[in-house]
Amino acid sequence: MAFGAEAPAFSRPIQQLSDTDRSGFAIGRELFHRGAEVLPAGVLGPHFSATACAACHIADGRGSAYRRAADPRVAATPRFVDASPALTIKLDAQEAAQHGAYGPQVTLQAVPGTAARGRVQVAYMPVRGRFADGTPYVLRQPVYRIADPGHGTLAARTVLSPRIAPQMVGLGLLDAIAEEDIVRQAQDQRQRGGPIRGQVS
Repeated sequence: MAFGAEAPAFSRPIQQLSDTDRSGFAIGRELFHRGAEVLPAGVLGPHFSATACAACHIADGRGSAYRRAADPRVAATPRFVDASPALTIKLDAQEAAQHGAYGPQVTLQAVPGTAARGRVQVAYMPVRGRFADGTPYVLRQPVYRIADPGHGTLAARTVLSPRIAPQMVGLGLLDAIAEEDIVRQAQDQRQRGGPIRGQVS
């Protein structure tokens, strides 16, 4: 098997790290995978998605919309299953302001004594069509809902915008780039006047 092709490839440091950086990587990985187990009490809440980053960023990779044991098969009548913690729902600003208890993101868990915001669920409906040569195809269209809302029913027009936990690989390398280098690159691109003009976030 080629190096980097195995499942935990994203969880490994690059070989060129110094001893100091490798030590920092090991500490960060411990926090990433054990989370609340190794952090002081009270760091979670009142609402949260999971007790450790690794619950959503599987093997430091991308999350999935639903748990592996679920069976959200495509059906004309939506068959909803509970989403995995890696799938979060963002609310548009207007609805988030109107339903202040939910905030901009519907997280799944809450500390004892606090009402959870609800359960994110997903189903898939078929979308049928034909290619230009007449060959039929069936796509699956996701449908989302908030089950058991803990802070009041959301308006029917509420826009539910799904987000999947992205893979983490390479973020350490990006973080190692000095901020002044990023700013200088954006300035150089603006001065050149070409089609690529980066904007510093």
